[in-house]
Amino acid sequence: GKELSGQVEFADLEVPEAVYEAVPCEALRLSEDRLSRWVQPRSRDSHKGDHGHVMVVAGNHGMPGAAIMSAEAALCCGAGRVTVATRREHLLALAARRPELMASAVSGAEDLRSLMEGKNLVVVGPGLGKDPWARELLTEVLQAECPVVVDADGLNIISEDPALLKYRKYPMILTPHTGEAARLLETRSSTISADRVKAAKELFKRFGAVVVLKGAGTLVYDGKTLNLCSDGNPGMAVAGMGDVLSGVIAALAAQGLETHTAAALGVWLHATGADHLAGLQGERGMLALETVPYIRSQLNKIAKQP
Repeated sequence: GKELSGQVEFADLEVPEAVYEAVPCEALRLSEDRLSRWVQPRSRDSHKGDHGHVMVVAGNHGMPGAAIMSAEAALCCGAGRVTVATRREHLLALAARRPELMASAVSGAEDLRSLMEGKNLVVVGPGLGKDPWARELLTEVLQAECPVVVDADGLNIISEDPALLKYRKYPMILTPHTGEAARLLETRSSTISADRVKAAKELFKRFGAVVVLKGAGTLVYDGKTLNLCSDGNPGMAVAGMGDVLSGVIAALAAQGLETHTAAALGVWLHATGADHLAGLQGERGMLALETVPYIRSQLNKIAKQP
């Protein structure tokens, strides 16, 4: 509908609120009024250990940027600590770009297992690839004793081998775009696009995870409530945006929000941050990491201070 609609205005005609409340709705629109109550002020004597430790498992050969974008977004959205598990060749790039990150080279599951101890949330998938190294790391992450955000190649590997999820005991957030959703549901992208609500609900039913179905009008579904994000713009159709979103959601969940709440709030922050940036410089040529300061600004705007 976005392509065909212009400025949408609503006239309530003074219909009583009780009338609206009596009519079941398909989806709830994400808005600042709804979301602001989810972000609590920080204690004046808090320390980094109070705000979660995120682990990002990402970045196969030639893909350090995906790991950097996800991890940097997590830091900028309030995670107390962020550790990256990646290929050894990427450690220098990570340290040079963002020295606040911790990073370790992992050659396989054994290396990763010890690194995941004590983490509040793990992101897996950005730039991960689908080779044996990637599959081994994903298999280990899916056994982690904390929530997991699965993005990008993590989703593609699961679509090829859904049995990997049989040991999963903790909450999980899946963040597919249309193509990844089609692979997960073994159908065509056109089928997903034709009925995105049905696709989001089917993904939840099949995988038992909070679903973030990305696109123009991102949907977030947790098995009970379907949230619709009407914000965002075409400038976001660029490489790296999904990596940033995975880090935003991870940071929010690591700070104590429920997975479905973190997913919905993360989507809204990501979209409105990008809208703010587009208002300053236009949509064309937007870069994924450029949105992060504006996402952080949106988060702090709704986080009422005591």
